[in-house]
Amino acid sequence: MRILRILISRINRMWLLLGVAVLLGLTATWVTMQYLKVREQRIEAEVKKRASGGNTVDVVAVARNLPKGAVISGENLVKREILEDLVYEETILLNDFDKVNGMKLARAVESGRPLRRSDLELRTKEFSEELTQGTRAITIEVDEINSVAQMVRPGNLVDLMLIVADPNDPSGGQQVVSLLQKVKVLATGQTVARNADRDRDAASAPAKGGLVGPGSSAGNSTGPLRYSNFTFEVTPEEAARIALGQQLGKIRAVLRNDEDMRMDPLAKINSQSLMQGYSPGKKGQQQAERPTVEFIIGGKGGGGATPTTVNVNMASPMGGGVPTSAAPASPPPAAAGTGQVNIPGLGNVPFTVPPGAGVTGR
Repeated sequence: MRILRILISRINRMWLLLGVAVLLGLTATWVTMQYLKVREQRIEAEVKKRASGGNTVDVVAVARNLPKGAVISGENLVKREILEDLVYEETILLNDFDKVNGMKLARAVESGRPLRRSDLELRTKEFSEELTQGTRAITIEVDEINSVAQMVRPGNLVDLMLIVADPNDPSGGQQVVSLLQKVKVLATGQTVARNADRDRDAASAPAKGGLVGPGSSAGNSTGPLRYSNFTFEVTPEEAARIALGQQLGKIRAVLRNDEDMRMDPLAKINSQSLMQGYSPGKKGQQQAERPTVEFIIGGKGGGGATPTTVNVNMASPMGGGVPTSAAPASPPPAAAGTGQVNIPGLGNVPFTVPPGAGVTGR
């Protein structure tokens, strides 16, 4: 350390300042040269761009002549820079190379030509690939009514009801059975994906009679999409139920809200309960009702006779009425005659009492 101090003390400070100045000058020269080099590159790129006519993009081009069926890869493709205005929509950009790597050529391509999607054997996605694991697709035929006026779209949810013969009805009536609920519609006809633009145009198009809706073709260049079948996504067991239901009776599809996840039980509905009329009871049970009509039976209105008011337990106009608790077990038959029916809101209306009708005097 002492020797170093002696040497430093003997160095002239003027020479030291001169050495520092030279070092700083060399540093400034190097920085200036680097700046000028970068600036030159930028100017050259701008001049080249102006001379070529615009911006350029990197595309995938064929390195050598390739025959039809050749597998494209990084070995037979190169990067090529071309004007942005000369790039077709189907031209494969350099950033999209991974999406087409390993595909086969659908036709021969000459060396240096940019690769297009039409040059490749693009594999179309099969309908079976739309199904999730463990599900099946099954199709049923529909008509204008069963398709909810052609307003069901892929992705909607429907309930399936089965109309079959009622084994407990000796007259050969029918009954309705809840077959499945919350069934997803995969396709309507051959349409698999829902087209939001088409649905919006169809919904805003005016229909006949001033109505609007998807069923109208006015104002829509393509018109409403028609179909005659539904394809559902179901489990194997549900597919078996639908297949058997098609053989036993008629399946009706009922559209439901896509966000409605409830599973509502269906009360027993058959021809007898439908013809009798019903009111919802406890736990969905149907209670038949037999109306009681008040009759005022008397003279013709001017003879001074006092009219008689009776209550007649009428059977349902559809047949199959059940007597109420207020009606006598065996009402006496009333004589046929002309009377008046007291209908609220209408007053007394002339009425002919049918022979043998059960009446109770009051």
